[in-house]
Amino acid sequence: MTTDADLRADAERVSRYLRWLVALVSLGAGGIHFAVSSEHFAQAWTHGTFFVLVAWVQVLFAAWLLLRPSRLLLLGGIGFNLAVIAVWAISRAASGNIGPITPEPVEFVDALSTALEGVIVIGCVTLLSPTL
Repeated sequence: MTTDADLRADAERVSRYLRWLVALVSLGAGGIHFAVSSEHFAQAWTHGTFFVLVAWVQVLFAAWLLLRPSRLLLLGGIGFNLAVIAVWAISRAASGNIGPITPEPVEFVDALSTALEGVIVIGCVTLLSPTL
């Protein structure tokens, strides 16, 4: 027979594993942003700076998620990664220049990074679930 204590222990274990998964995925997305920042610095210092800042936020988010998880952190992770996804989508769908954003083709690395950011969002939403 499963007790309430067993269910709570299972939920905590799932939550811990999911936090690790989201943290690793965030490190992956941050690593991609670091890796491509030099080619974006070649376009403009603003582009390169944006990529470095996004990378650092994703790396720090991963560390905080493992060390000091909180509801506010998860909400911030959702908002930040949705904003990065939106910037990516605009930069691919824009028909002309929008400020510093110029239209770019979809390539594997940026699609992968965006997919990882989607996983971060889904993971954070799941971690906010009252059952975890």
